[in-house]
Amino acid sequence: MRVRVRVLACIAASFWPLVTVAGQTPAAASAPANHPCTSVIAYRVPGSTQDATSRAMVVVPHEYLRDAGEGVSAKRYPVVYLLHGYAVTYTRYDEKFREAGRRLVDLADRFGAILVMPDGNRSSWYLDAFPDLPDAADWQYERIIIEHAIPAVDGRYRTWAERAGRGITGMSMGGHGALYLAARHPGLFAAATSMSGLMILRNTTNPQDLAKRLGRLEEHRLRWIEHSVLQQADKFVGRDVALLLDCGWDDPFVWDHRMLHDKLMRLGVAHDYIERPGKHEWPYWINALPYHLQFITDRLKPAGFTAGRAAGRGPAIRR
Repeated sequence: MRVRVRVLACIAASFWPLVTVAGQTPAAASAPANHPCTSVIAYRVPGSTQDATSRAMVVVPHEYLRDAGEGVSAKRYPVVYLLHGYAVTYTRYDEKFREAGRRLVDLADRFGAILVMPDGNRSSWYLDAFPDLPDAADWQYERIIIEHAIPAVDGRYRTWAERAGRGITGMSMGGHGALYLAARHPGLFAAATSMSGLMILRNTTNPQDLAKRLGRLEEHRLRWIEHSVLQQADKFVGRDVALLLDCGWDDPFVWDHRMLHDKLMRLGVAHDYIERPGKHEWPYWINALPYHLQFITDRLKPAGFTAGRAAGRGPAIRR
């Protein structure tokens, strides 16, 4: 029997000093943080119109730009996807970290990874809306992340475009989304974590928007159960994927995390589990994110050269 471990001490994040390097990021639509390492990309997605698009903010390490500037264009980087929470968009991580006097590029530098924040359109829950619901064509967000956002990033940036080079995390709605997508797509993510995620969808405090994706709970209860991470947990059995659950004691969804933790233990699925003082709020997530990135990137292929480039063979790849 595995032992339940609850971490009581807060996790302190320390940041390495940085050197600013001038350069251009690929496929940049804008740079909300006014930083050369930060850009926004747009990509086509399924929708009710032929020109439907979505966006993602991408933060690369300074080293990524320096490599390009020096002509070292075969070095690839691991990618971590950061899914945002309910009622906000893809810019939220950047906004909140800047409000706290921190920068996402510091984390990209520290962990040697590309950070990608795709848009979840405020209330998608990163699910594919059922086709019998109004506007379902515009709410296919599992497909948007898996079939459009990830290929767009891999096609425009020097990534390890494979499972061993890709991880995913998220907070609140995004915490559910991270584990939900990892459970359903075993070939895509080597590590997945949740910060204060809602693991049982019927426990949501905003059922009106989730009902637009799954149908009303009173009429479609089975859908709500089947698409909850708690129910999807069986898909992790027998898989080599690193999992981490993290939630504060005073968070309303801490019981969701405890129930998922207990189920994973019964299933024999290895995972890390953290409880510590904290609420469902940004100070908790800002404090937690560096630990999650450490957990994920420790398990991903580190930045490095392709075999062909390292041996002096083959053309340089995209910048």
